[in-house]
Amino acid sequence: AAALGDAARAGSRSRSHPNIHPNIHPPRPPQPPPRKAPEEVDVAASVAQTRLRVRELSEQHAQLCAVQLGLLRQRASREGELASLKQSRAAAQAAQAEASAAEEYERAASLAAELEALEGREAELAEGEAEGEASYARAAERQAALLGEQRSLWADQVGEARRCLAAREEVAAREATARESLLEAQEERLGAERERLDDERRQLDAKGDSLLAKQAEAEHAIAEETRGPGEEIARLKEEEEALAEEVAALLARLEAKRAEQDECARKVAVCGAAIGEVRQRHAKQLQRLQTKQETLAAARDAHAQAAAELQAAAAAHEEELRATEEQQEARRGWVGSAESAIADADAEAARHGARADAIARVASAEEALRSHRAQERSQLHDLEEEVASIRAAQRTHADSVVQMEAEAELLSRQLGTLQDQRVRLERDKRLPPPPPHGDDTAPA
Repeated sequence: AAALGDAARAGSRSRSHPNIHPNIHPPRPPQPPPRKAPEEVDVAASVAQTRLRVRELSEQHAQLCAVQLGLLRQRASREGELASLKQSRAAAQAAQAEASAAEEYERAASLAAELEALEGREAELAEGEAEGEASYARAAERQAALLGEQRSLWADQVGEARRCLAAREEVAAREATARESLLEAQEERLGAERERLDDERRQLDAKGDSLLAKQAEAEHAIAEETRGPGEEIARLKEEEEALAEEVAALLARLEAKRAEQDECARKVAVCGAAIGEVRQRHAKQLQRLQTKQETLAAARDAHAQAAAELQAAAAAHEEELRATEEQQEARRGWVGSAESAIADADAEAARHGARADAIARVASAEEALRSHRAQERSQLHDLEEEVASIRAAQRTHADSVVQMEAEAELLSRQLGTLQDQRVRLERDKRLPPPPPHGDDTAPA
C-alpha cells in the first residue's frame, strides 16, 4: 500500500509537472579511476609505497617479537617458580612424613595445607604456561602471516615491475621502429628531392649555356650582317662632313655637291633601312631569348627556394634526429629505472625470503623444542604422578607402620598388664588362704 501510494504521488507530480519523468534512475555510483597502462606506472612511487607497507608490517613483526620475548621471560620466570615450588613441595612432603612419624599431627595438618596451596599454585602456573603457549603460538602464526604478506607484497611488486619493464621495452621498441621507419622515409624523400633538384640544376645550367650560346650566335650574326653598312655609314658620314666643309668653302660647287649630298643621304637612308630590317628580323629571336632568360632566372629563383627548403628540411631532419636520440635516451633511462626497480624488488624479496626462511627454521626448531618440552613435561608429569603415588603409598605405609607400632605398643602394654596380673595371680595362689574371721560358715 505504501509503494502504491508513493507511485500515485509520483504520477500526480509527473502529471502536474510534465518536465519531471516518473522513471528517474538513481545516480550511478562513482566509477573507480581507470587503471594506468603498465608502462605508465610510476615504479619508484610503487616501490616506495611497498617499502612503507613492508616497514609497517616489520614494525608489527617487531612488536610480536617483543610480545614473544615477554612471553618467554614469563615462561622462564614460571619455570623458575615451578622448580622452587617443586623443591618446596618435596621439602614439605618430607617434613609431613617426619611429622607423621613423630606423631605431630598439627604440624602434619599445616604441612598438608601448605602442600595444597603449593599444588594450587602449581596448577595456576601450569594454566598460565598453557595460556602463554597459546599466546606464543598465536603470535607465531601472526608473524608467519606478516612474513607471508611481506613476501607477497614484494612478489607482487616484482611482477608489476617486470610487467612495466616488458611494456616499456615493447613501447620503446615500437616507438624506435616507427621512428626509424619515419626517418628512413624522410631520408628517402630528401634523397629523391636532392636528386630531382640536382637534375633540375643540371637542366637549368644546360638551358642557360644553350641560351647564352644562342644569344652569342645572334649577336654575332647581327654584327656580321651590320658590319658592311656600318662601315659604309661611317665612311659616308666622313664624306658628308668633308662635303659640308667643301660646301662651306666652295659655294660655287654647292649645287653639284648638294646633289651628291642628297645621294649620300639616300644611301644612308637605304643602309639605315637595311639595318632596321636586320634588327627587326632578329627582334623576335632576341625577345624569345630575353623571355627564356627571364624564365631561366625564375627557374633559378625557384631552384634556390627549393634548395633553401631542402636545407631547412634537412635541418629539421637533423633536429628530429637529435630529438629522437634524446627521446631514446629518455626511454633507455625509463627502461633502466624499471630494471633498477626490478633489481631492488628482487633483492628485497630475496632478503625477506631468506629472513622468512630463517624465521621458519627458527619457528620449526622452536616448535620441535616445544614438542620436546611438552613430551618431557608429559614424561615428567607421569614420573611426578608416579613419585606422588609412591610418596602417597609411602605415607600410607608410614601411617600404617605408625598405626601398627602404636597397636604393637598398646598390645605390649596390654601384654605387660596381663603378665603383671598373671604374676599377681600366681603370687596369690602361692599365698596361704587367709584365716576365717567370725563365722566359720562364711564363704572363703
